Amino acid sequence: MTYLNRRQFLERTTAAGMLVVAGRYQPTPSPAMYVSLNSSLTRQMPWPDFVRLASKLGYGGVDVNFNAAKADGAEATRSLLTSLRLRAAVCNLPVPYASTDEPAYQDAMKQLEKANAVAEIAEFEAVHTKTPAPENSPATEPTVN
Repeated sequence: MTYLNRRQFLERTTAAGMLVVAGRYQPTPSPAMYVSLNSSLTRQMPWPDFVRLASKLGYGGVDVNFNAAKADGAEATRSLLTSLRLRAAVCNLPVPYASTDEPAYQDAMKQLEKANAVAEIAEFEAVHTKTPAPENSPATEPTVN
């Protein structure tokens, strides 16, 4: 029969306890952070199929095709996302702000309020747009002193 001294007993019981706790540990996903499926990662497909694909693959959110979501309606879009437990990550800002066509820009600005209402009802979290560099500006690199 092997006898354990006090130190060996404490070492072994502590190690066994840590193994039990580690085996029970289940990390929970943060509600503030999630991975969103972006359409650049897939082939072209209808908006509802894209959302279903994101859910099937285990994404926490989906980048929104704003025109398709607007055509389907805000309530239907929110219902689709909710039923699949997805969050609307971002959608494109539907305004050609960099356009030189002033009437087209003004018309788009009039539509922006309606677009905002759709985004609010569908609970979109963010809108974004890409800002191209002006063609006539020289490319500059930051200087390090």
